Amino acid sequence: MKLKNIEIQKKGGMFYWLIWGILTMIFVVGCCDRIKSEADDLKIKHQKCTAEDTCVIVNMYDIVGDDSCLGSFQCSISLNKKDITSFKKEAKELTKDFEKCDDCTQASCIDMTNYQPFCNKDTSLCDAVAP
Repeated sequence: MKLKNIEIQKKGGMFYWLIWGILTMIFVVGCCDRIKSEADDLKIKHQKCTAEDTCVIVNMYDIVGDDSCLGSFQCSISLNKKDITSFKKEAKELTKDFEKCDDCTQASCIDMTNYQPFCNKDTSLCDAVAP
């Protein structure tokens, strides 16, 4: 009788770990998608501008590190200079949170050294133009 009990406990234990693994995977995938969405939203929020605002080109790798896997935080982008400090802080936090994810986007960046940032009046977003 003890052997049957042990066998049932082993099977129950495996079932428990299987369910736990599936739920963890669902949570991580959902969490990773949420982080990507928050990164996109943060970027757009800080690209919004008016004619009176100043836009600047920011190298995202300088902010979040060279090994960032978040597509929104790769290469150089044009951002509104206003509240850039809060953007940097939030971008670093999201990048750190995303390190747990098994998903990595690698962008092909262009050199924006000579690009001029400006507020695009049609989109009300910071943009950049080649000289």
